[in-house]
Amino acid sequence: MKAILSGILCFLVSAMLCSQTTVPSGNVSGVWSKSASPYLIQGEITVAKGSVLTLEPGTVLEFQGNFGMTVKGVLNSIGKKGDSIVYKAGAGLVWAGISYVRNIEVDTIEFNYCRFENVGEGSSRNGYVNYAIQSMYTKTIKIKNCAFYFLINNVLQGGSIYCRKNNVILDSLYFQSSANEIRSYRGNLSIDSSEGFIVSNLLFNTNKKIISLSGDLIILACNKGVRKISNVSNMENSSFGLSISGSSFVEASNFNLQDKCYFTLSGTKNKITNFTFKNSLTTAIRTFGNCTGTIIENSLVENCGDFNSNPLIPSLNLSSAGPLFYNCKFLNNPHQILINQKNGSGSPFFLSCMFDGNKSGAAAMEGYPVFMNCNFTNNNGRYFKYSILPPYYSCIAVGREFDNSRPYFYNCLLWGNRDSFGNSNSVVLIDKVVKADFNHCVIQGDSSKGIVGMDGDDKTKFQLTSNQLTYLNSSGTSPSFVDSSTGNYQLINNCNQQSQIINKGMRGNLLSQYPYNTLLSVYGINIYQTKDLAGNPRVVDDTLDVGCYESQGNKKTLSLQQTVNDTQVCYGANLNYAIKHKGFVENFEWQTQDGSNIQTVSNAANLSLNDLRTTDKHYRLLVSNTECLPLKDSSAWFKISVAAPIKKGISQNKDTIEQKDTVELSTVSQNYSSIKWSNGAITPTLKIKGSSLNTLGIHAISVEARKNTGCVETDTVYIYVNANSNIVSNQVKQGIKIYPTPSQTQLTIEGEGVEQIAIYSLDGKSIQTILPKSTQETINISELPRGMYVIKVKLSTGEIQSLRMVKE
Repeated sequence: MKAILSGILCFLVSAMLCSQTTVPSGNVSGVWSKSASPYLIQGEITVAKGSVLTLEPGTVLEFQGNFGMTVKGVLNSIGKKGDSIVYKAGAGLVWAGISYVRNIEVDTIEFNYCRFENVGEGSSRNGYVNYAIQSMYTKTIKIKNCAFYFLINNVLQGGSIYCRKNNVILDSLYFQSSANEIRSYRGNLSIDSSEGFIVSNLLFNTNKKIISLSGDLIILACNKGVRKISNVSNMENSSFGLSISGSSFVEASNFNLQDKCYFTLSGTKNKITNFTFKNSLTTAIRTFGNCTGTIIENSLVENCGDFNSNPLIPSLNLSSAGPLFYNCKFLNNPHQILINQKNGSGSPFFLSCMFDGNKSGAAAMEGYPVFMNCNFTNNNGRYFKYSILPPYYSCIAVGREFDNSRPYFYNCLLWGNRDSFGNSNSVVLIDKVVKADFNHCVIQGDSSKGIVGMDGDDKTKFQLTSNQLTYLNSSGTSPSFVDSSTGNYQLINNCNQQSQIINKGMRGNLLSQYPYNTLLSVYGINIYQTKDLAGNPRVVDDTLDVGCYESQGNKKTLSLQQTVNDTQVCYGANLNYAIKHKGFVENFEWQTQDGSNIQTVSNAANLSLNDLRTTDKHYRLLVSNTECLPLKDSSAWFKISVAAPIKKGISQNKDTIEQKDTVELSTVSQNYSSIKWSNGAITPTLKIKGSSLNTLGIHAISVEARKNTGCVETDTVYIYVNANSNIVSNQVKQGIKIYPTPSQTQLTIEGEGVEQIAIYSLDGKSIQTILPKSTQETINISELPRGMYVIKVKLSTGEIQSLRMVKE
């Protein structure tokens, strides 16, 4: 009995450890679980239209041959971090991937936390080479947190992802391959004619032997929707190829590529930012066709190309109209840039680029490229061992094949370069018909020593003719770098020394001059809004410096260009002042003066004064440049006088009311932009009930109205409130008289039954109280200020009479 139980227990444990499910070819659906894995797929399987197959996290699908899955219905493939869904082939085998073709069962096809292994080359399904995921003519496909592996040597690998005619979202993907070759329809990861794509965070670890023009990441004919790629890199000792072909308005940024890596590009108005290519024996960047309007900026090509191979491999190979290289560095490359195009003047463009330390020169060119504010430093020409090439090369070699070549150099710096014989020559013109234009450039030596002619046929030097070289406003003056020995080619501009080439470049309205007008019209770049290679403003004082760095200060030009006359403004007005200045200003300081006291009121470039109500203030502007010793310049003091507010008047239906009565006030004038009464009301007409004023006596009501001109008008009225109807004027009532009024010194009150006399100001403040000793009381008012007062007389009957009195 114990033996039987023991056998059953062993069987259960074995089943738990080795559970698996066999799946024959045909339609599949339902829920597949991790506990029933692996699912051994024996043939082609299909999720039929109207069917759903759901894979739980951790589920494993193992294909037992070169076949795969076609999805016409719905496949739910959402794993979890640490518990991915796995698609793979049996040991030593390959499989054929997952295919979606014209599947519109769901709006979004989604894979998350999945692993795909060993998809092999082949075209057994749908007439296409296999891909791990193939999505064609669907709506949206989203693939996140997935890995694609090919772990078999000496077997042809298929592709990883192919998307055509859909919207694509890819994020956080890893690709690893040990294959000698990836044979796929359009690259390892291809986005073909998409409706838009967002691709980010890709890492490639592909066998370094694998490199082809198809590439690892291909963007093909994508001209709709959002088109963005960012954060792509490959691991050390791996290969990577990127291709953007026939696409426009693609934004690609933050590529960090190394070893066997390259980028091929065709298409207009793309933007390539922050690309790094390092240590590649192949050509780092190839362009072809029409790349007009495309910009490659803030990128680095270092130690790329191969001088020793046959044929020679340039670090860049540009056979295109365009693109523009902006703020790029080409450093220490074994072989130079090759520009081989005949697409017309001005293509490609280089703006604020550095060519330094390249071992066989910086560039060899045929055609009409343009270099603006570039540095060519420490580049060495090398002798070519191939008989078909001339033996004499330098930093820049200008040749011809089909058309005459004519490169253009504006504000460029060529210094420290050596030709193939060790001489300080920067340029060689190969052939007697090629030309070169140098405008506002600095070339070590001069036009005869710094530029040489070399006959491409008999390999001999020749004397340059006058029509071959334009050497406008150029010189051989030492540029005075900060420290060229450490690669700091910024221009010296300190207290003791200034580079000889600061403000020696093109000046005037650069936007109307070639090539900067083309830079704006074709590439949308305004030279006045650009940055130099150090990230500082490209243009200071309306003058370009020579080279790719712009000096950021010029003390000699700091001054104010106008003063402000004294100004009178109306009460409540707003005012904005700006004083023209030239030079590099680091600080603005608007000051106001009150007697001997000076205070700073603003550090903005413009002085903004709002709602002026204070009169007779003095202002000035002080500008300063803190480079070296502080340099300052100041405008003269000018006075702003504010006129008194205009009093236009208030109309009213009465000024004496009982508590139960209502008084109506309104402004006399029209065309006010705003009105505000002293009680907070903002209506043109104000109604006030006597009881709302709370206390008896006199109340001041004022209004402030801003006219459409910006000026402010004001006025004030006084309302008298009594508890009953016994509010009288200075007339006899029950024998009470007050005289004289107006009065300067004495006031007489006469009447029977007067018990108390009180004097109030208009704001209700009690000033004096008198208890009369007879029916005629004379009061001394000589000390009272001039103005209107209220006299309240209390009678023995309890009645209170209010009368008005004016003190002159």
